[in-house]
Amino acid sequence: MNLLSTLYSDSGKYKLHLHELIHALAENETKKYKQLSIMAEPDRARVATTVVFQGPKRRMDLVYHVSSDDTDTAEEVVLECQGYLTRMQMPPITSRNQLPTKPHLAQQSVTIAGMGCDSFAVFSKAINAITTVFERHATAAKTVTGLDVSSTGTLSFSNRYFTQHDEVDDLTPIPFSQQIDPLGFLASVAEGIHTADNNVQYFEKIDGSNKILYRKIGPEDIYPGLLVQIQCSFSAVPIGLKRYRVIAKLRSICILDRIVEKVSWW
Repeated sequence: MNLLSTLYSDSGKYKLHLHELIHALAENETKKYKQLSIMAEPDRARVATTVVFQGPKRRMDLVYHVSSDDTDTAEEVVLECQGYLTRMQMPPITSRNQLPTKPHLAQQSVTIAGMGCDSFAVFSKAINAITTVFERHATAAKTVTGLDVSSTGTLSFSNRYFTQHDEVDDLTPIPFSQQIDPLGFLASVAEGIHTADNNVQYFEKIDGSNKILYRKIGPEDIYPGLLVQIQCSFSAVPIGLKRYRVIAKLRSICILDRIVEKVSWW
């Protein structure tokens, strides 16, 4: 069963399916403010958001505006976007070969595609608007976006398994779950700390109910070809002298439907 072959063999059908889904969410008075596309509206990102510095020469995080200097109550901006999963690097970690040469830099990542859907393209405009917010606050610095959205027609999201000691203050470690690190390869990494900020959640939408419900799943239940919803946040990390790179941080991934999978089984 090759879901990607099915997806691309009838791309027009799945493009329309995705467009209808995104359009419905954008028109919903409750859900539209959670959509990444909301930041593509004129001045929305500039007026509604700002950044919080984690410290000198540390990363900047995108947050909603708060009054004066009350950054302690600043709420991280977490937004949602939808697309077909085309590439992934996810747990469980069952072999050391899944880890890079520097294990503390290991991450999980996903790439979603819009199949040429205009509604999906709005997500790229939103990311450009968010990048502008970072540029405005990075005094005397050059901000470089890490998302190549113009040429690929895809969006990528990632989250590292570890935070380094010098990145933020007051780090509180949390253990790896059995779903992520069943054999303890990540737990044995000496550098870095696994924190709540490194945690990614996995869900699937439950059909057949008048009320929208979700169930928790494991990362092993997710694979390319599925229609998914991504929750993401945004940061700008220093990559050199007066330079920052904007990253889209993966917060959660949710399977919305298995329309491509159902066709593949026929």
